[in-house]
Amino acid sequence: MNVFLLSITLGVNAEGLNRAVDMPSLCYEGMESYYSSLPRFSAMNAQGLELWYGKLTDSTVMITGSISNSAFHNPDKDNYSYITADTIIVPEKVQHSDTTYTVVQTNPYGVFNNVSSLTTVYLPKTIALIGDTVRYTEMWGYDDCADSDGDCNFGFVQSSNLQKVHIDAENPYYVSIDGIVYTKDMKDLVLYPRGRKETKYNPIEGCQRIQRAAFYGANSLQEVELPNSVKSVGHYAFHGCTCKTIILKDSVEMIGVHAIGRFVEDLHIGAQLKVVPYHGIRWADIKAIHSYALVPPTVTMSWTVNQDTKVYVPRNSISAYRNAPVWEKYNDFYPIEPPIVAGVD
Repeated sequence: MNVFLLSITLGVNAEGLNRAVDMPSLCYEGMESYYSSLPRFSAMNAQGLELWYGKLTDSTVMITGSISNSAFHNPDKDNYSYITADTIIVPEKVQHSDTTYTVVQTNPYGVFNNVSSLTTVYLPKTIALIGDTVRYTEMWGYDDCADSDGDCNFGFVQSSNLQKVHIDAENPYYVSIDGIVYTKDMKDLVLYPRGRKETKYNPIEGCQRIQRAAFYGANSLQEVELPNSVKSVGHYAFHGCTCKTIILKDSVEMIGVHAIGRFVEDLHIGAQLKVVPYHGIRWADIKAIHSYALVPPTVTMSWTVNQDTKVYVPRNSISAYRNAPVWEKYNDFYPIEPPIVAGVD
């Protein structure tokens, strides 16, 4: 097993606390071994709830599941089974065996799995990593697909009723906009809680990246239109999301593995997307595809396509699409004409 040790300086928070954490960038098996080996302890938070932590260094910990530090999002129904509260407040400091630890990370997998009552989580100013820094390209060797700057984030994907994740205003790394988490500079959408009730959401203008699993499992969304500023859509970004319409504008240059899931019926692909990576889009359930690229995007590997899907492409590119790998499997091509211009402004 190859192990890549990635030393990350997490910066200085408002109190001047210099935090550095050494994180291994590993394959899935390596992540499991690393996280499972971390010493664990529990401590009561301000609400009187027993929360569990994995020790990262002599002074830092991550918030983790009550069953184990497993790196996999195991839907274990016993995880935090004793919690019935609708709100959990994660502290910035915890005490254990006469040592005070700073909470700097959320476990990348399964923090509050199956806490069905949970609708709101508060994260402290000390949280520097929501997820992990392992890169999907390092794990699997895919060099032609999106990978944002730090983010193996499946920590909340099994929290099916979670509606808001609040971030302390003094946190220098993340910010919460009505319960939706972005990086502090607003360039990355990190986490859209899956239990939110709106049917349409447009990320803020200026956002450049949709991080890995950002919309994973969102169970009310029907439509997402990305702003013209978004350049990449991370792995599993819309996996399991009930969204039926996804609009990727011309600014989107890369998407990740399993980025577009099986519920999408109407997909708009902007003109700058050149490559669709391994299982990047689940084609079989899509009823209409609007691709604005003059040259058909290269589809490296794919699920089975639905031959009856209607494919809308630039008029002068219909022949190219009919003869391109994977695209050639479709029967019905139509020219993009006004008012079908959702992929561009």
